[in-house]
Amino acid sequence: MIGVDLGLNVGSITRIDKDGRVRDSLVLKFEKKGQEDDHARCEVTAIRFANQIAAMAQRAGVKQIVVIEEPIFSWGRKNPKGFAKNVALITLVQSRLAVYRGQVKRIKTINNKTAKRLAGGGGKDKAAMIAAFKKKTGNFPGHSTKYGQETLADSYFIALAGYES
Repeated sequence: MIGVDLGLNVGSITRIDKDGRVRDSLVLKFEKKGQEDDHARCEVTAIRFANQIAAMAQRAGVKQIVVIEEPIFSWGRKNPKGFAKNVALITLVQSRLAVYRGQVKRIKTINNKTAKRLAGGGGKDKAAMIAAFKKKTGNFPGHSTKYGQETLADSYFIALAGYES
């Protein structure tokens, strides 16, 4: 099962087994420089995500189910343009993954609340998600930066939610 925490600035991909053990993970950071065109930026980001997901699935040796967190519209931030970019990103990633049917068995989307519920509650903030990851796996997420740990914890619980759904 591969969990994907999409983002235009930073995101991650985590592959877990049925027992919830991390088998592979990767943090992706994207540069904003030279990407004034929102569509071009989404497309480049989607291609990188899809290629990395397919590579991770291929290393697994068997077709993988890919679970991607659905974009949410945050009423607190009131950022419809950011939401629209995230909808475009998930659509482009799903479209690109169609090329990799040899590695990808199925693509599912889940609501972020499903992943947070598995972490121990519906309103988990980033620090709580990292703590829940440590409690569940015995280790901190394998990245040296805070943003890397946050996104890896998210993609882990997204993958875990894939087994639940």
